[in-house]
Amino acid sequence: MTKKICYFGTYDPYYPRNQILISGLKKNNCEVYDCNDRSSGIKHYLNLFLKFLKLEKKFETIIVGVLGYTDVPLAWFLAKIFKKVLVFDAFYSLHDTYVDDRQIFKKNSFFALKFFLQDFLCTHLADIVLLDTKHHAKHFVKKYKIRKSKVRYLYIGANENYFKPKKNTRKSTNFIVEFHGSFQNLQGVDFIIETANKLNKHKDIKFKIVGDGISKKKALILIKKYQLKNVDMIPWQNIKNIRKIISESDVSLGIFGKTKKANLVIPNKVYEAVALLRPIITMDSPASREVFTNEEDALLVSNKNPDNLAYAIFRLKNNKKLYDKICKSAYNLYRKKLTSKIIGKQLKIIIDSYKK
Repeated sequence: MTKKICYFGTYDPYYPRNQILISGLKKNNCEVYDCNDRSSGIKHYLNLFLKFLKLEKKFETIIVGVLGYTDVPLAWFLAKIFKKVLVFDAFYSLHDTYVDDRQIFKKNSFFALKFFLQDFLCTHLADIVLLDTKHHAKHFVKKYKIRKSKVRYLYIGANENYFKPKKNTRKSTNFIVEFHGSFQNLQGVDFIIETANKLNKHKDIKFKIVGDGISKKKALILIKKYQLKNVDMIPWQNIKNIRKIISESDVSLGIFGKTKKANLVIPNKVYEAVALLRPIITMDSPASREVFTNEEDALLVSNKNPDNLAYAIFRLKNNKKLYDKICKSAYNLYRKKLTSKIIGKQLKIIIDSYKK
């Protein structure tokens, strides 16, 4: 049966989560209609409203895409009026992100209360709430007192249109360890720099760290402090260049942050590396263990001491059997459970199973 779905709101269609779910739905015989507007103020809501009215008779389900917290109230109103199922891809909590993880606002501030209420309201208005891991979903249920049956999870996966296995063709004989992502507390970039310092005496191990964010200044201070020559800091790149950097590296790093959120999520970068047939090392967390098995399809390490990460890198460099095993096992896992088509099918099942 063909599902007819309206993707609604401010969402960026090129943001990996949105891109993967939209692509996955289309690969599962779903018709996806675009009701997207990225203007601001009253004009934004008016544009969305008018676009919705033109499309209204074509679909049964509304999905508010990632970054759509401000769009959920309007989507809820339209869903009630026109009798549609409302799915909200929450993906992350505003309160967790800006108060607990990035610590931009204090816990007793006005904005902390505002973000908590936004999280609470939007997740309660939706018929179905989507998160990215089982543990993240459980966290939302507990923190925001949401009915358990309406909160579901879909792993992020990777878009196989962009990320396909590619042979490492670089000429350098160095062992390249890459990280790409936002420099937020969740990522643990300082932990990676500390690890690079531990491996500084190994001249053939090099780090490529790609990205930007609030912790970049701290990372640069550490590089200068340790006088590191084995770290190449690269500004944020487009998806084509990211793919090239991963393909020309030997190992990809996930996250190593010490925040609560770091234990609840598996970042997109992990799936991208696996899809490109590169071994992944990431922090040992409840979320990571939902998908990966240590020593089988990933190396999961404690983020309490950079020696742990340094040893894991050293093992992959010097143990070809382990290296090949992890690459192959992780890629097989990805093909069986984490492609956009498989994730799109799971989303379709979630929508089909909803009963008012």
